[in-house]
Amino acid sequence: MAERTMAAFDGKRWEELRDRRRRKEKLSRDEKLEWHELDAARGLVRAQARVARARELSRRRLNSIRMELGTIAVESRLQHAPRDRLRQVLESLACELDAEDGTADRTGPPETAPTNPDEERILAAVAAIPAGAVTTYGRIAEKAGLPGRALVVSRVLAAFPDTPGWYRVVNSRGRIRTAAERGQRDRLEAEGVGFVFGGVDLDRFLQTDGDA
Repeated sequence: MAERTMAAFDGKRWEELRDRRRRKEKLSRDEKLEWHELDAARGLVRAQARVARARELSRRRLNSIRMELGTIAVESRLQHAPRDRLRQVLESLACELDAEDGTADRTGPPETAPTNPDEERILAAVAAIPAGAVTTYGRIAEKAGLPGRALVVSRVLAAFPDTPGWYRVVNSRGRIRTAAERGQRDRLEAEGVGFVFGGVDLDRFLQTDGDA
């Protein structure tokens, strides 16, 4: 299902519909469905590219560490390498990776690649939530084949805070559980999601199986 959606992604058509939405032009029912499908496909494509890039960076990091530590070991005649040299190597490697990944000016630890299929399925399910809709941690867990494990979804999103569509996930009562500075409510309201009594109006905006 995901592969068919990604293969059908049309970036130019997505931009065209996005611009029409921004101008608040009225879309037909078919065009609205097309927009949701294209937006979900775009999220999946971006998530997959991000995972691939993170994996490549991890491989480069491992190979660089192995090569440099091997050099240190040879130069020190297989004796214990000086700690300051090891520290310099690791710090230099970290800076190089940050610059290559464009994260040198970020605060906090950089994200890593998903380490297991459960994480990959969770991130893909989150990326597939269409704009203007929300879903719950529990529903994401079910789609990822982990029924009843909403806490796992919460932990994965905490580990990957910039996952496409992360802000479209709320708890079972429609409440936001992220820090205020993350701007989750602002992002949802910008997509037209409405709130009642401090939570998302799930009766109107909860994602249905036909939305993805």
